[in-house]
Amino acid sequence: MSVKLDQNKNYKAQFGAVFRSSAIFYIPKSVQTTVSVSNYWQFKNKTNVGLLFSVRDLEGNLIERRERYFHQGLVINEGKWPVSEGSVEIEAFSNINLRIPYAAVMVVYETPISITMVHSYGRNHNLLEIEDKNFITSGRESCWTVRHDSNISNKAVFHNGHLKTNKQCAKLILTNIKGEDKLIEFTIPSLSPYETYIFELSEIYSNYKKWLNKKNGWATVHFENLTAFTRLLIIWINKESGDMQVTHSNFDYSSIDTNTIKGNKPAIMKWPSIICNYEYGEVVVYPKFLKGTYKIVSNEYEKETNKGIFIQVDKKIKLEFFPSDKKAIPSRIVTGFICKKNSNILPLECSLGIVHEKRPPKSFHWAVVSKKFKSQLFFNAYPEIYEVPKNILLVFRLYSPFKLDYIEKSINISKLEEIPDGVFISELFNDTEYLDNENYCYVSMYSNYGGWFMYSSMIKKKSMTIEHSF
Repeated sequence: MSVKLDQNKNYKAQFGAVFRSSAIFYIPKSVQTTVSVSNYWQFKNKTNVGLLFSVRDLEGNLIERRERYFHQGLVINEGKWPVSEGSVEIEAFSNINLRIPYAAVMVVYETPISITMVHSYGRNHNLLEIEDKNFITSGRESCWTVRHDSNISNKAVFHNGHLKTNKQCAKLILTNIKGEDKLIEFTIPSLSPYETYIFELSEIYSNYKKWLNKKNGWATVHFENLTAFTRLLIIWINKESGDMQVTHSNFDYSSIDTNTIKGNKPAIMKWPSIICNYEYGEVVVYPKFLKGTYKIVSNEYEKETNKGIFIQVDKKIKLEFFPSDKKAIPSRIVTGFICKKNSNILPLECSLGIVHEKRPPKSFHWAVVSKKFKSQLFFNAYPEIYEVPKNILLVFRLYSPFKLDYIEKSINISKLEEIPDGVFISELFNDTEYLDNENYCYVSMYSNYGGWFMYSSMIKKKSMTIEHSF
C-alpha cells in the first residue's frame, strides 16, 4: 500500500474539523504510571475542553471512565489505575475546532531506581479523519533502537483502534550497523478493539543479537490495522534491576513518501549540551530515511552515508545534512540523542529530527517539569535558519495542578549566547507555592525569536530522562 505524508499539511495543522483530540498510553505492570495533562488548549488558544480518561485492560476491555475538568488547576495528573497492566485513553472534547487531533499529553514512568517520560504517541483516529481519508493506519514504524546487551529486553507497544483487526502476517526488518537488513515474517493474532499488543523482539526473532554482531542496531515493523495511528511506544527494561527507559517510534520513510526540500541552507540537527558532559553520549541517525546518500558534517566530523549511524558526542552540538547528489533533501530525517550518567543504568533516548528553512518558526513551547525530580530546561537555537531579533524576549510561565492562574518570569537578552546551558526550574521560579515537591507541573516559554528548541529533564537517583517540548 502506497502512503504519502504531506509535511506541509502538518506544518499548517490542516487536519480538517477536529472537535476531539486524543492519546493512548501503555500502563506497564509494576511501574508507577502518571499521565500529566496541561490545559494548553486554554493558555495557548483560549479554548475550553473537557477530558475523558478510559482505562482498559490489555485485551481492550473497558474497566473505568473518568471525567476530568480543569476546575482546580491548570494541570491534571492521574496516577492510580484499576488495572495491573493495560492502557489509558485520554480524549479532549470541545465545541470549537481544536485543529490538531492528537492531544499534547505526557506520561511519566517510575520504577524504584529509574524515571523516564514520553509525549503522546498512539491514538484512535477520529471518524471524520477516516471518512475524509486523512489518516494513516498502515503501520510502517521504525527508529526502534535495539540494544544487544544480554540483560536488556527490547519491546514495542501498539494500541489497536476501535475496530477489530484480523490475524495477519507482519514483517520485522532488523538492521545492523553495517546497513544490512534481515527480514523476518511473523504472525500478529487477531486484535480486539482497543487491545494492546506488545512486540517482544526476542519472541519474534530469537537470533537478533547474532545478526547485530554484538552491537546496537535498529528494528522496523510493518503491519496493518483499520483505525489506529500506528506510532509505537519503544521500551527497554533491564531484566535484573528493573531499570526502564522509553521513547516512541517514527515512520519508516523508506516506505512512506514525504516532501523534499530544495533550499539554500543545509538541514540541521542539534542536541542539548548536557549530553556532552556525561559518561556516555551519542547522536543517532536512524536508517529508514528516504533512499539516497547524505553528507553529514559537524566541525571535524564528515561522512557520506546511505544507512543509519551512531556518532559519539564530544563538545559538538550540531550536525548539518546535505544531499550528496545536489538534489533535494527529505523534509523529515529522524534523528535522536542517547546518553546516560554512568554505566550502571540504561541510557535515555530522545527522538528528534532535522530543522530546515521550510519549517515554520515556533514561538510557543510547553513541557512537563517537577521539583521532586530536579527538572532542568535546556535550549538550542537555530540562527543558521531563523533570523535573530536585536532584542530577544523570553516569557516563562509556570502552571500548577492547584492554581487557576500562573506565575510569570520575563527575560530579555541581547544575544543567544546569554541563555545558559541548563536552567533548573526551581531556580527559575524560586520559592513559589506553584511548584510543590510531589506533583508534576508545566512550564511554557514564549519568545519573539522562533528558532528555539526547548527540552525538559528529570532525574531520579542515577536515572535521567529528557524530552523535547511541545
